[in-house]
Amino acid sequence: MFWWITLPLVRTATEINILLTMIGGLRVFDLVYVMTEGGPGHSTEVVGTYVYKTGFTFYRMGEGCAIAVILVILIMVPSVFYIIKGRLGGVT
Repeated sequence: MFWWITLPLVRTATEINILLTMIGGLRVFDLVYVMTEGGPGHSTEVVGTYVYKTGFTFYRMGEGCAIAVILVILIMVPSVFYIIKGRLGGVT
């Protein structure tokens, strides 16, 4: 019953939650930077603070830009797949 009824009905909501959680998790910057600036020993550092520190603190602009581009790709690829799937009628 779970595999054939419940899981297909919850699949769309689960996909949306995974996508939005991934985007939100990769976008976190302001709270982490204001509160801890990456924390003691990089314990609370996220991708956004790492990009900022690499580019503006260590003056490695090329490396910071490359990391930011990879971050954009990591957010954009699942989003584009989800949009295409929605246009093809896979998402209700």
